[in-house]
Amino acid sequence: MSKHIKAKKKTKQKLSNKIIRLFQEQPQLQANYKQIAGKLAVTNKATRNLIVEVLEEMAKNNIISEVSRGKYKLNIKNTYLTGKITMHSQGYAHCISEDYKDPVFVAHRNLHCALDGDLVKIFLLPLKKGKEPEGIVSEIIERSRKKIVGTIQLTKSFAFLVPDNRKIPYDIFIPPDKLPENIENNMKATIRIIEWTRKMKNPIGEIINVLGYAGDNETEQHAILEEFELPYTFSKAVKQEANKISKKIPEQEIAKRKDYRNILTFTIDPVDAKDFDDAISYRKLKNGNIEIGVHIADVSYYVRQNNILDKEAYLRGTSVYLVDRVIPMLPETLSNNLCSLRPNEDKLTFSVLFEFDSKDFHIVNHHFYKTIIRSNRRFHYDEVQEILDKEKGDLFAELKQINEITQAIRKKRFDDGALSFERTEIKFKLDKEGKPLDIIFKETNQAHQLIEELMLLANKYVATKFNIYEKKHRNSSFVYRVHDKPDQEKLRSFAQFIKQFGYKLN
Repeated sequence: MSKHIKAKKKTKQKLSNKIIRLFQEQPQLQANYKQIAGKLAVTNKATRNLIVEVLEEMAKNNIISEVSRGKYKLNIKNTYLTGKITMHSQGYAHCISEDYKDPVFVAHRNLHCALDGDLVKIFLLPLKKGKEPEGIVSEIIERSRKKIVGTIQLTKSFAFLVPDNRKIPYDIFIPPDKLPENIENNMKATIRIIEWTRKMKNPIGEIINVLGYAGDNETEQHAILEEFELPYTFSKAVKQEANKISKKIPEQEIAKRKDYRNILTFTIDPVDAKDFDDAISYRKLKNGNIEIGVHIADVSYYVRQNNILDKEAYLRGTSVYLVDRVIPMLPETLSNNLCSLRPNEDKLTFSVLFEFDSKDFHIVNHHFYKTIIRSNRRFHYDEVQEILDKEKGDLFAELKQINEITQAIRKKRFDDGALSFERTEIKFKLDKEGKPLDIIFKETNQAHQLIEELMLLANKYVATKFNIYEKKHRNSSFVYRVHDKPDQEKLRSFAQFIKQFGYKLN
């Protein structure tokens, strides 16, 4: 293809986008090529002639209609979609819409100031054979982010912020009058966009928070929190509500629960765990069988529906674990104190109690209770594994029997077709300043499997109980965590991929 033909094609593409934008901004517009050239300020004769060609092609592709000789209007029907933008690091994007089965490609030049996650209205271009659907952003309905985190680069006359998020392919221009006095080159900061029009190459922003020097651990951790809009402090009202909760459990509440405070109970967690939300109990029954209890902290006793703590937890959704800190879902008074199953403290729990046959370890019976427990001991995983390996140590006999039972459960689970996704968890050993000193590879051992199997077993029985309940009570509902059936097209693609290595799917 000659340079002239390439240049002409590029000019026509630009004209097409401008004409579409013109019709989008004035949906009732009916105009001929001269009127369109005037509105686009095109005076060059050759370019005006190209407008005629572009209009004819657009009419042929059903983007516009010829309402009278040489006069056109936009075909509005079925040309617009609403969806969310997913940016790619290369600068282009896709729009995901519930009203359209396929992602719609949006070229960088057609984003028109849209950013990753924005809810937008797009103009759907005619589908070309062999190409994916393509569209042009015509309106930003709602911005997904109110602030952007990045590194400040200073020049003599202005500054700009280079975003940490690679899905934001624009540097943010910061005018001198929007720079705080304490700002320095290579500092991390949070900005908000204050101006950005389609005619502007880069957005204009102002700094709302200076985080510190790039590379400093505290700065980088706060940058992560800002980037993902994670609230790392609680409001005064939330703290006050948490602090009002009495640490003493009322006798009338204890009377409602099954009392397991005199049954051997302990927790097994990572060595650096701060909150202990599950525990197990063990005892031999008079009939010779073994009872193992799985106890989960009863947070609902302290966090009542629709109170300020419940609303705060709803907004946060989960606790977030970073390399050197935890951003809890609930204030520390609850997460690390009242609802943490710490040793030698009375705690309220939900419990599933399993009775195992002492010979072949099959489940003879099970019960669900609200309980009160008192943990006797806090273990960490490596400690339990060492006791099992050396066959001696605190509670060896009990741990040995629980391990034998959970290994039997595990074997049956895999015999029944369960899949094992083995993965190595990585942890970092940090110094006081948060700089990494070493990488620790955590491998799953029998101590991990002991807890894993009991938690899976409890979840299975709880889900089964509610499934039976739902069948009897049609208006009830329960949240299940499930894995959907595999996509057949992806399975076929995967089968073709592994075939080259000598494998096949049954």
